[in-house]
Amino acid sequence: MSSRALKGFILILFSILLVIFIAHVSVLHLLNHDAFANSIITSYIGNFLLTIVIFTFIYNNREKKTERLGFFFLGGSMIKFTLFFIFLYPLFMQDDLVSRLEFLSFFIPYSVALSVETQQLIKELNKA
Repeated sequence: MSSRALKGFILILFSILLVIFIAHVSVLHLLNHDAFANSIITSYIGNFLLTIVIFTFIYNNREKKTERLGFFFLGGSMIKFTLFFIFLYPLFMQDDLVSRLEFLSFFIPYSVALSVETQQLIKELNKA
C-alpha cells in the first residue's frame, strides 16, 4: 500500500473518531455520567488500531485475492467482536448486566470506524 494512501486513511479515521469521542464524552459529562467509565478510551483506541490493520490487510490484498475481499472484510468485523467479547464484555458483565452506556461505549466507536473503513475501501478499490 502506498504510504500516502495509508497516511490519508489514518488521518481521516483519527480525525473522525476524535470528533466523535469528544462529542461522546461531552454528552456523558452533560448527563452527569462518568465520561471515562466503561472502558471508553480502550474501545476507541482498540477500534482505531484494529480498523487500520484490517484496512491495510484488505487494501494490500486487493489485486491478488479480489474474490476474497468480502470475506476479509467480514472476518475483520468478526475479529473486532471476538476481541470485544474477550476483553470488554467480561468487564461490562461484572454486575450481570450490560447497560446502555456500556453498550454505546463499544458500539459508537465500532460503527463509526466501520463506516469510515467501508467508505475509504470503496473509494480506494474503485480507483484500481
